[in-house]
Amino acid sequence: MGFLSKLFGGGANNVDAGKLIKDGALLIDARSPQEFSGGHIEGAVNIPHNVIARIIHTKTSDKKRAIVVYCQSGGRSAMAVTALKRAGYALAENGGTIDALRRQLGNPSHG
Repeated sequence: MGFLSKLFGGGANNVDAGKLIKDGALLIDARSPQEFSGGHIEGAVNIPHNVIARIIHTKTSDKKRAIVVYCQSGGRSAMAVTALKRAGYALAENGGTIDALRRQLGNPSHG
């Protein structure tokens, strides 16, 4: 496990992010718009980690809805999940890296 993974939680170790997504969780890509446009998981919405707490209400106001967040390394998604939980979205989960989540979902990608 790398330094950032240890520092930020490293992703979906104990969470079945794939099942949450298949069951209707909101899927958020916490990377930059440029990274998102270069390729993302199908069905994901792009909300960069540094603005997620301010604009999550534009995607869902249901604080009981499951949310799965991913990024490139797992660090930004961990920061985004922390911000979401502080904003009252208790079911926010770190999906980890885009590559790991793609494998878990059977490699759906778009872009």
